[in-house]
Amino acid sequence: MSSFELVDAEKHRKIKQSGVSFLEAILNYKDGDQGFDSAQQRAKRQGVSAYDVQALEDLKPLISSSDATSTSIVYPQLGGLTENEGALIVVLEVTRQSGTKLRTSTLTLDVRMKLFDGIWKVSRIKGTDNLAETETGHSASPGASPGYETLSQDERDFVSAQDIDLPDSAISDILTGDIQPLPLKISNEFAKNYKISVAVLRTGHPRNVFATERVSNHTRGRAIDVWEIDGVAIAELATRPKENNPAYELMSLALEMGADEVGGPWRIATQFGATFSNEVHQDHIHIGVEPK
Repeated sequence: MSSFELVDAEKHRKIKQSGVSFLEAILNYKDGDQGFDSAQQRAKRQGVSAYDVQALEDLKPLISSSDATSTSIVYPQLGGLTENEGALIVVLEVTRQSGTKLRTSTLTLDVRMKLFDGIWKVSRIKGTDNLAETETGHSASPGASPGYETLSQDERDFVSAQDIDLPDSAISDILTGDIQPLPLKISNEFAKNYKISVAVLRTGHPRNVFATERVSNHTRGRAIDVWEIDGVAIAELATRPKENNPAYELMSLALEMGADEVGGPWRIATQFGATFSNEVHQDHIHIGVEPK
């Protein structure tokens, strides 16, 4: 396991690095260091405070009592930010080793952060009970997953596409939930020319739009977040000119195909509608559909 490194273009590096460091410290352990007691010792060595001890409890369902575990951070997407609180939507790859057998899953975590004496700390990690149930490695062979035969063609294309990289959490959302088809159609169309990496559909996203009482369209199964195109992070693409920029192209395509909640690094207005942009959406593209 190697430590995750943020690209130079990333904004809000301190909050992201703090969340990443916490997860890497707790969710990597050799044979003999399994179990929650050992996790508590790793946390003490890292200096876990009263502000993030609850987060350690939240991770309990993901801390194996029997398997050695290697965890690599795929990407820590910003999910919300105020002056002293934030949320990270963290995609991570978890590999369990039991004897000579390996099992790998890619999960998305809703990681809550608080600023304490100028230092960002992990305060909570939401929804890990459900996440433990999705740790099934759907991405290795989605066509063999229970429920695949009942999917629509758009859903099958989405979970099986070679050029759409999905966490197992997102595939579970498709297999078990009511996901609005338009964001999937847009992703499928865009993936004809580009490879995209998805951070989250429903599982792993805050229930509400951060710091508001409004239920997120992710929670309703009506939105998708893309954090990378053709191996380049949106955070990096956001610093480049809009001309011939695939991130700008994806936002424009989403509007053209009928998405009415599109967010990202730029404000775009076309005959098909307009996008929104803010600090939170400088590292990903949000494609959503408002309920009618």
